[in-house]
Amino acid sequence: MTVPERSPSEEKLLQWTRSLLPLLALFCFLSSVYLLTYNGLFRSIDELTMFSMTESLVQSHSFETPQLTFASHHNPVGQFEPLQPLAALPLYWVAIRWHQVGNIQMVMLFNVMVTPLTAGVLYFASRLLDYSRTRALILALIYGFCTMSWPYTRTFFREPFLAFLWTFSLLSFLRWSESSQSKWALLCLFLLMLSVTVKLTSIALLPGYLIAFLMTSKVKKRRALFLVGSGVVIGATFLFILAFRSGHVNLGRIYRFVTSISCPAILHNGYGLLLSPGKGLFLFSPILVLGLGGIPSLWSRHRSITVVIAVSLVALLGLYTQLSSWYGGVCWGPRFLVPLIPFLTLPIGEVLGKGHFLSKIGQISLTAASFLVQLAASTADWAEYYRKLSNRYPQPETGIWMDPARLSLSPILGQFRIWRPAHFDLLWWHMSSTGEVYLDWLLLASLAIVFALSILLLVSYMKKRGRIGRMALLSSASLIVGLGALLVQGPRSTKGYEGVDTETLRQIAGRINKDSDEAYIVATVSNEFEHSLVMNFLKGHFVHYWYSPAQEGEFDDILSSPIPARRLWLVVDRIHLQPDHSGQHLEWWLNKRAYRYEATWMGTGYQVFGYFLPRRPLSVRRMSCLWRDGIELVGFAQGAERVEAGDILPLQFHFLAREEMDRDYALFVHLLSPDGETIDGPDGEPLFGALPTSAWRTGQEILDRRALLIPKDLEPGEYQIEIGFYNSEGRLPMSEADGDRGDKIYVGEVHVEE
Repeated sequence: MTVPERSPSEEKLLQWTRSLLPLLALFCFLSSVYLLTYNGLFRSIDELTMFSMTESLVQSHSFETPQLTFASHHNPVGQFEPLQPLAALPLYWVAIRWHQVGNIQMVMLFNVMVTPLTAGVLYFASRLLDYSRTRALILALIYGFCTMSWPYTRTFFREPFLAFLWTFSLLSFLRWSESSQSKWALLCLFLLMLSVTVKLTSIALLPGYLIAFLMTSKVKKRRALFLVGSGVVIGATFLFILAFRSGHVNLGRIYRFVTSISCPAILHNGYGLLLSPGKGLFLFSPILVLGLGGIPSLWSRHRSITVVIAVSLVALLGLYTQLSSWYGGVCWGPRFLVPLIPFLTLPIGEVLGKGHFLSKIGQISLTAASFLVQLAASTADWAEYYRKLSNRYPQPETGIWMDPARLSLSPILGQFRIWRPAHFDLLWWHMSSTGEVYLDWLLLASLAIVFALSILLLVSYMKKRGRIGRMALLSSASLIVGLGALLVQGPRSTKGYEGVDTETLRQIAGRINKDSDEAYIVATVSNEFEHSLVMNFLKGHFVHYWYSPAQEGEFDDILSSPIPARRLWLVVDRIHLQPDHSGQHLEWWLNKRAYRYEATWMGTGYQVFGYFLPRRPLSVRRMSCLWRDGIELVGFAQGAERVEAGDILPLQFHFLAREEMDRDYALFVHLLSPDGETIDGPDGEPLFGALPTSAWRTGQEILDRRALLIPKDLEPGEYQIEIGFYNSEGRLPMSEADGDRGDKIYVGEVHVEE
């Protein structure tokens, strides 16, 4: 039987598919391990900032981040570059429509997917450097498991995404060097431009590429074109992103920064970034020492690539060592150098498996040590040791961690000291808030199957087995199923944070989501960063404003929301309030401007308030009803004459203080059914405490807004609205001058429809 010949297009498609098999095999294998060590929690305000930008892009089509208003009082943070929030947008878009998964936990998969792609690109770059398929695969696995890239898959930091773009740009440059095709040079330039939109400091890569291009290009016109084009495009992108971050381009500030570069800072902080016990790159990724040994050999074979690697390292060190936060904050190792790790991994291929017996033993030892370091950081929270140490040594990054004699206090050794099941913080294995070990065997089994099948796919690729196509489909399908299991189980299995009641946050979000069929606003008052976990559970179309309890005004933005919302939820975290904060400023501000219909306590210290925002002002009916102690109702308005069960009916009362009083009264509002049954409404002091009656002044007119939540099980019919005042002594009678009306009046009626 003769096999029909393939057409050129079919043959090209087949070759293209085969060329992607190593990428698929690496992606499935690495991501299966990353899912096993996945946690799904933020550790930094930077992560929350980028998540908030993603949320705003989906919810209000804006880069504004009202979710971070609180940060100016506690942990100031600026505007970030837009590309990573844009790239994560599809994940968030799916999350808010898939009610069984967590929004944060879905977005936190971003680096879980990006890092395996980076390893795949590194594999192809290694092949272009004439490394064998096995050596290129080992290099990709070294990058994925033996460097800081692994712990950073548990974050939403920008550095893993930068590593992908930088590695892809290096691959494009290699393809251009090999083929001289302009499309690869343009792709390299485009990727560099994109990386600037992830992080401004990516501009530091340009000098290395320009030098390498001049070394490689033989045509003067091409040199000039590339130099001018790259300078204009990258420079324009840099200025645009700078303006995006700060609102304007301050060229004077750029000039002052460049001209004030300090050599002592380069030496001191450069040591900190590369060799110090607390942040040294070669301590946190010991395997990269092999890369230093491979640079001479790489220089002899590929000088232009060596220049890109060396100049990029020097430029980044020169840039970051000038920053006050050169160490990257509370993170694992030198965060700012994470994008450069693929560059430093490439030269390892020059020495891998070479040399005498002792050299090979040393390579194996470095690889094993590097793997264990990353495993410890990827299974237990690295911030836990930091918190313990910083209580004794404040700001250890610039203190004890810069002292070589304090190596015993390095976070690497500290991580191993706390590395035991009691400190694991994996999604499927962690210590619960009650002190019990949480172990989700079903989720573990699902992820273990994904891991096993990914190993089979990798082995099939290496041995070139004939059924690799079927294995690729099976492994990919299992990865999707395992990913779905992790996402669905995530909201129920999340470890949460110490001191934050995760279950109560879920309940709060559940109450808000119950009425999420239409757009709504969420306002949070909290000074606890980890309260951000509530954002994991919110669904639907909303805008989130987060204020500090220390903020006493400037809340106007909340009533000029970019979405047409009629419901507003206020969540006040009273558990973490400082003694000098009341946490009531926003509540009282809203009581004067919105129509409150619900107030409840949830958990041990969270208050949730529901407000209604009518689309148009209510029409006020003037009237005169007088109570004793000088309270007169001079006007009343209601939002509708006919409502349905479950609707919200806004009410507006205009009171006049005929005289001052020294007692506080509460206002009750009830619905009275046709058969005389009383349905309770929103009782409380005028403006719900924002202006008690004891603070009224003679002649003052008080506008009180509140709303009735029509019960969903209310029978259709005509209902009267009755109001009155009361205190601990009983109800306040009507004034004798106003006739014998008892202690309540009927101000209106509403028809509840079927």
